Amino acid sequence: MYKLLDDGRFGEAKDAYMAGNFGKALEIFSQLAQEGDSHAQFKLGVMYFYGRGAQQNLREAARWNQKAAEQGYAAAQYNMGVMYEHGYGVEYDGCKAFRWYQQSAKRGLADAQFKLGNMYYNGLGVSRDKIEAASWYRKAAEQNYAVAQYNLGVLYEQGWGVPKDYAEAAKWYQKAAEQGVAMAQFNLSTMYEEGRGVPQDILHAYMWNNRAAKQGIAAAQFNLANRYYHGRNTPHNYPEAVKWYQAAALQEYTEAQFNLGVMYAKGAGVTRNDELAVDWFYAAGHSFLKQGKRGRAIDAREAIEKVVHDHLLAKQLLEEINESDKVHTDEPHTKWDPQTLLMSLGCFWIATDELPASIA
Repeated sequence: MYKLLDDGRFGEAKDAYMAGNFGKALEIFSQLAQEGDSHAQFKLGVMYFYGRGAQQNLREAARWNQKAAEQGYAAAQYNMGVMYEHGYGVEYDGCKAFRWYQQSAKRGLADAQFKLGNMYYNGLGVSRDKIEAASWYRKAAEQNYAVAQYNLGVLYEQGWGVPKDYAEAAKWYQKAAEQGVAMAQFNLSTMYEEGRGVPQDILHAYMWNNRAAKQGIAAAQFNLANRYYHGRNTPHNYPEAVKWYQAAALQEYTEAQFNLGVMYAKGAGVTRNDELAVDWFYAAGHSFLKQGKRGRAIDAREAIEKVVHDHLLAKQLLEEINESDKVHTDEPHTKWDPQTLLMSLGCFWIATDELPASIA
């Protein structure tokens, strides 16, 4: 059990810290830390990590966090996991990162449970084990940890480490979506649109897709643009379609790049601009080739020719297409699938606050 001293000095240091008097806080925390107070050791480590009251010193941050961690202080154990995972003040060591996250996770810290799930899922510091990953994501998810809820939804949707169960996937996506996780909102929208795990409901599908689009999910932005372009459950609105195609295109969403080229070529929702149309068609064609979609790259080249015959970029794209025909690989092309992306957010988060009373 970790050691806590209660003679009023910790409260004085905490008040100084909150008032921005970091020098005084550091002085008192240092005294308490040297006397073995684990909470003060933890706070001192945090101050050195962020350079508050003293010059930033990651080695000192690691030293004091480790002293608190060795006394069983869960937040300090988590911090040691972060430090070993990223080499902050210590040499990178995935195995030590795993062990510290594990100790903190067993004490009930949701952040550590989530990180432990990541370690098992990715095989960092431990053999890859999707069943264990699902178990630790669940523990964090049950503490309302939003990104863990999202990841658990992905595992249920794909059947990784748990039986495939669309209803369970939708349940966890919903919890994460309600907390603002954009990818959960997008995945939930597709489940409502397709009626997987939930009754088919186009209005709910649009609602969640729109929320994801506004948070920057390119696939959702592309869907929203198509909705405005085709007038699906909303009036035709070409300027809005252009707006959302462009948002997705700027994130290199290839079909959005192609469609944005179409809008500029037609002057639909935007002033006609042949050069911009050509630029976007070329960008799409180049991306299609990288994705192994030769046919769509040819479509992009033909679109350029229709806008400006014998354009230099059409010739350049044709050369790239011909060159791609000479390249052979035994490895199948893989592309990012937004519905199977697990999140590893929180990698650089350092615990700074007191733990809930149930854990401390």
